[in-house]
Formats: sequence, C-alpha cells, structure tokens
Amino acid sequence: SSSSSSLLNEHDRVVRPTTYIYNMVIAAYMKSKQHNMVDDVQRLFDQLQEQSQHQHQHQHQLTNVPLQIDPIQPDVISYTSLVSAWAHSNRKRYGAKRAQEILNQMELRYSQQLKQYSKLPSSSSSSSSSLSSPSSSLIRPNTITYNAVLKAWCRSDDPNASKHALSLFHSMHEKYESKTNVDAKPDRVTFNTLLHVLSKNGTDVCMGQAEEILNKMEEYRDDNVLEWSPNLFSYNTVIEGYCKRSDGVNSSNNSNSNNAK
Repeated sequence: SSSSSSLLNEHDRVVRPTTYIYNMVIAAYMKSKQHNMVDDVQRLFDQLQEQSQHQHQHQHQLTNVPLQIDPIQPDVISYTSLVSAWAHSNRKRYGAKRAQEILNQMELRYSQQLKQYSKLPSSSSSSSSSLSSPSSSLIRPNTITYNAVLKAWCRSDDPNASKHALSLFHSMHEKYESKTNVDAKPDRVTFNTLLHVLSKNGTDVCMGQAEEILNKMEEYRDDNVLEWSPNLFSYNTVIEGYCKRSDGVNSSNNSNSNNAK
C-alpha cells in the first residue's frame, strides 16, 4: 500500500490523477488491513477533495464554461470506501460514529444535488441523464454504503448502537419505498445485520424488535420476496440472543460471567 501511495504521488507530478486512480489506491490500502489503514484512507480521501476544490477554482478562473473533462472529485465509491474503512477500524465506538457522519454528509450532498438538478430546464438532456446514468456525479448512498454503517454499529460498544442501527434501517427503507433513493434498497445482509445488532444488545425491547423484524422477513418470504426472506443466519442470530438472556449473559457482562466460571 505504501508503494501504491508513492506511485500516486509520482503520477501526480507527471499527469493529473483521476478519481479512478485515487479509488484504486484507497482499495489497496483497505486490502492491506494495516493497523493504521483507516488513517491512510482518510488522508487520501481528503487529498482527493483538495484536488477537486483546486480543479474547480482553476477552471472558474479560466472560463465560466465547464471544461469537457471528467472532474476529479470523490464519487460514491470514494465515500463508500471511506465509510467501510471506518466501519472496520479498531476504533469501534468512534468508527461507527464517524461512518454515520460520512453517510449523513452523503445524504445531505445528494439532497442538495437533487435540488440543483430540479432547477435545470426540463428540456435539458443533462438533467434527465444525470439522475439515471451510472456515471452520474450524484453522491447517492447505496445498499453497500448503508450496510457498512449498520455493520459499524454492530461492531460498536456504544450502548445506543441498537437505536442508531434501527433508526438507520427505517430511514433506508423509507428512502427506498418513497423512491427518494432507489439505490438504498435493503437486502438480506441489511436485515441480518440489524438482527445481529438487536440480538447483541439482548434487552427485552431489542429482542422484541428483533422478533418483529424476523416475522416481517417471514411475511416477505410468504409473499415471494425472497431477497428479504430469512435464512439460517437470521434464525440463529435471534436464537443466540435469547440464549444469552436465558443464561443471564449479555454484551455488557460477558467477560464478568466468563471469569466467574
């Protein structure tokens, strides 16, 4: 990964780096799984944002007409990679909060972009194509982005992690159902991760919520919505949550119970 970063710096001196190149180097750091991986990913993301601001200022000085080149700026892959880096960092509590903050920034930017596009003339071809094209510059969080934040809350030792995860799930589901963000479609990983967070908490309220979600997944299965139907992991997760309760064990006193044995 250090060689990848050196190559990026060398590339910067020879020719203008692209968003794609930054994303490739970020991916290399993430695969390295080094102890300070998240710091390197954050540094590269910040550098990408600085390059974007510099390019924007430079073009504005030259002309009021945008240059016909691909702008260098963080895209959905850049943001989602950063979210995943924080979600898998060893700073579990702060990592979850940071991942949530980045998602909030993405949602805000996406909302602002939608407002900008809505002000364009209806006859403008760019307005219609930009909203649907995969190559669009819209910073639209997708299923992978949301699932990464849910996993971050699942790994977090924050006592309110289950509340944050449940709120995020409902927000994600509402955005998809209302077509505010069609890329925010929950999948089985979404449901199972939420079940894991709730079962990990293990309180009466959380286990009741977990069972409600499991029942809803069974309804989806009966309606032949197989992508939201439960699997073996779904049932085992909820069962494990109840087993911890029956043994008098939950996430906050696991270590004490093991020492007592």
